[in-house]
Amino acid sequence: MLAKNRFNQIIASNLKRIREEKGIAQDKLSMDCGFFRTYVGLVENCRKSPSAFSIYRLAKGLEVTVDDLFPKTV
Repeated sequence: MLAKNRFNQIIASNLKRIREEKGIAQDKLSMDCGFFRTYVGLVENCRKSPSAFSIYRLAKGLEVTVDDLFPKTV
């Protein structure tokens, strides 16, 4: 079983990688998703654990599926 901390690290890593590949700034993604300006940075640095709905909103903001943010293996 994947530990919660490791799960959050993978979400954070995937979020950051996809965001950078698409050339989207953290503050723009936060604004597009309806979050405070610093929220994406907190998630990407594992200082904030996103809820399932927040992960959904981030995926929509990045125009990817939720699966793209989740770990590929468990």
